[in-house]
Amino acid sequence: MPVRMVPKNSRSLTGLVPNSRTRSMTAFESSLERDFLLLLDFDLDVEFFEEQPVKIVYHDANGRRRTYTPDVLVRYRTDPPPARHIKPLLCEVKYRDDLRQHWTDYRPKFRAAGRYAQQRGWRFRLVTERHVRTPYLDNVKFLRSYRLSDSNREKMVVKQI
Repeated sequence: MPVRMVPKNSRSLTGLVPNSRTRSMTAFESSLERDFLLLLDFDLDVEFFEEQPVKIVYHDANGRRRTYTPDVLVRYRTDPPPARHIKPLLCEVKYRDDLRQHWTDYRPKFRAAGRYAQQRGWRFRLVTERHVRTPYLDNVKFLRSYRLSDSNREKMVVKQI
């Protein structure tokens, strides 16, 4: 359950994408986040992912209390051997230009997120367009429309018998 709701925003793209893991919709705040969520939904090693998963409390350089909410928490399946040892991943999805422009403001948040994740046995990762906007994303977008839902598979099996 998200700790922060994604607000509608006229300055950037916001919306919902289907999340087959939770059989619900997952909110995004940019086209880059949307595309990252599509990749997660297509990845068979991903057991669960959630937007705006935790609120992290930290103190800035002046000692003031601040909060930060990372974009996505990803948990991986434990049954297939390749994913068995993959730790949960707490992610912040940002464009590289935005990171360069606001790095001074973001750095304390990201350090706090790294500590928070490490204390829980997770990893923290910045995800940029270099990780998301790849030929693999193009393939995922193309193949998503051909993915059959569980109910359609059952109907096909019954018809074949």
